[in-house]
Amino acid sequence: MISTHAYTQQGVSKASPSHPRLLFYRELIPLLAHLWPIQVWLPLVLCLLSVGEARAQSETPLPFRMPSMAEVRMIKSALIKTTKGEMVFALFPDVAPHHVANFKYLAEQGFFRGKKIDRVIPNHVVMFGEPSTTESTKFSYSLPPEFSDRKHLVGTLSMARDPRPQQSNRRHSSATRVHLLLSENARMDGDFSAFGHMLSGESVLKSLREGDAILDLQVFVTQGR
Repeated sequence: MISTHAYTQQGVSKASPSHPRLLFYRELIPLLAHLWPIQVWLPLVLCLLSVGEARAQSETPLPFRMPSMAEVRMIKSALIKTTKGEMVFALFPDVAPHHVANFKYLAEQGFFRGKKIDRVIPNHVVMFGEPSTTESTKFSYSLPPEFSDRKHLVGTLSMARDPRPQQSNRRHSSATRVHLLLSENARMDGDFSAFGHMLSGESVLKSLREGDAILDLQVFVTQGR
């Protein structure tokens, strides 16, 4: 990642001189300095650097190996244990492979264990998965949109939008923030990535309140289709 502090009135610092972007600016800055005074060209260079930094941050790689489709299709169900009871879900690996694989990764990391329910909007959605301050860097990646014909019904698992402008504009999903629907919401269809639906536990879902805790979240792999 390139710091704007690497650029001075004398030009580009010697850090990573072979990097393509640094080579570009090493060629560009002397030309701009010849044509205009520094107060004209320096803001332009800093603006270009800022765009490059935002783009680099928006492309944070996934922290896990993305499985093959054959492997993802074996990730079929999930169990969420809460202080109010248990809920069982079927997952949608065929239409949301990145979201399903990510859900499995988070479960294996123990990310949801002990997490509180962040927010409950009555007759709409239960939200959970807000990373702590210390977790925010590790889980700073986003997921590509995987919209499908799956409807947002009662008990649908769907990822929230990544709140950062660059990712939100590209309709990328948050890495960790989950929506669990309390009612049907057609406005979310084709605009949010649904990756599972409830098989059992609707009474538990409707009893959840802010501050209730997730005791554990497990994702299961089943051999064969």
